[in-house]
Amino acid sequence: MASRIQGITVEIGGDTTKLQNALKGVNGQIRSTQSQLSDVKIVCGNCGSTYSRVKYTTRAGTAITKWRCGSCNKTNGHKICSNRYVTD
Repeated sequence: MASRIQGITVEIGGDTTKLQNALKGVNGQIRSTQSQLSDVKIVCGNCGSTYSRVKYTTRAGTAITKWRCGSCNKTNGHKICSNRYVTD
């Protein structure tokens, strides 16, 4: 027994194999795109070093992903590059 509400079909106790198959395809495409993006190198315009993806957790427990210049870390107590983080 399906009822149609604004273009959405709701079927109670229905077969969900079509939805599951569609989601498998989408999840596969997401994994493929993520692996392709890992091959991309972002180069700093200031110093020429590559950016790397860094994940942080704030004190409040929020996960933050940023890209930072590889030479932005302090080396021997000196900051090499003045570029800031780029948020994801």
